[in-house]
Amino acid sequence: MKRMLLTIAFLSCFGSSLLFGQLNISHYSIALKGGRDYYLVTPSGNANGNKGWIFPGVSFEYTISYSFGIALNYDYVTYKRAEVSSGNTHDATLLFSYNIMNTLFPLRGGFWFDLNAYLNLGLGAGYYSATLLSIPNNAPIDSLGAAVNTQTLSGFSPLGTLAGNVEYNTSKSLAFFIEGQLRAYLKDDLGGLPSNTTFNIGFIAAAGIRYKFNAKDKTHQRNITSHFNCCR
Repeated sequence: MKRMLLTIAFLSCFGSSLLFGQLNISHYSIALKGGRDYYLVTPSGNANGNKGWIFPGVSFEYTISYSFGIALNYDYVTYKRAEVSSGNTHDATLLFSYNIMNTLFPLRGGFWFDLNAYLNLGLGAGYYSATLLSIPNNAPIDSLGAAVNTQTLSGFSPLGTLAGNVEYNTSKSLAFFIEGQLRAYLKDDLGGLPSNTTFNIGFIAAAGIRYKFNAKDKTHQRNITSHFNCCR
């Protein structure tokens, strides 16, 4: 009896590892997304005029395991202040992804097998450019003491991102997702004028599509929930 229990324990711990070791697993995927954003920069403008766009957002990811992935991410983001200023930023980040569903519910099936939830943390830098279309009362003045009519400011800023992502696999190769994201920049003048804070932040709501490379010819890592639950 004792020998049987030890045998079962061994198979449970190592048998599935041997099985997955024989699978030809693919790890790479690419995602494209777009959506709306709301940036807290100066000038403040009004709520309706503060919304901008994010497109394209491109992410090239290597999914390491059932729980973790790492990606290179690029986003082009615009923001505006209703006839006061307009701006954009080109953001490049290194993204770390954590699969919450595979950690909490690794043996799920049916509809839930194809549903995943991710927590994403990114670090990188953005190149931003902002143009003041009309100058508010606290605008700078030129050497003759006249108000500057237009002003363009650009520069680099370190940034960090925190996002939640829900993704559904519609096939072996394709998945669709929605995402909510918070971005923080260490510069405070993304809108064209200093905000007198230590950083500027932005909120993003986006949707996108992911293509998993070689998912038809191989078993893709994103289509496996655990050692014991394979595969799409």
